[in-house]
Amino acid sequence: ITDSLLFRRQRPSLIAGYLRDCLLRIRAYSCNQSGFLLRISGALLRHSSADLRLRHLYIPGNGSSSNSDRLLARYYYKGDADNYLEFAAGAGRSDTSVSIASGSSGRGHSWSSSAAFVKFFNPRLGFKLGAAYERDENGYNGHGFFGSIYTRW
Repeated sequence: ITDSLLFRRQRPSLIAGYLRDCLLRIRAYSCNQSGFLLRISGALLRHSSADLRLRHLYIPGNGSSSNSDRLLARYYYKGDADNYLEFAAGAGRSDTSVSIASGSSGRGHSWSSSAAFVKFFNPRLGFKLGAAYERDENGYNGHGFFGSIYTRW
């Protein structure tokens, strides 16, 4: 009985099979002593991959400072670097007092988000379509759509 139990192969679980196919890479970069960029990327499935990037930036000033954070996520739906869905979100904060045209202080918070779709028809021609939204604590709100055509030679 002992020999048959030792050599019996167990069928791998679904989670073990999924984790075997995952590749995870984490990189951290310093940005001129004023912030950092953290990039987490990995292949999630055999024919697709994802990339997640977090950037923090601290800007010191004379009696003031600014901070910003940006999170970017890309899903490479064909497994190559040309075709992907992109989602981004960001936030910033400044304690710098700047007078602007409306008379309110420049101090405050800002937020932004965007989503984009990138597709290449062939190695030389592709496009990008997306939408973005911005909001500032001082009353500025912006939103819109954008598009680009990519050509390579």
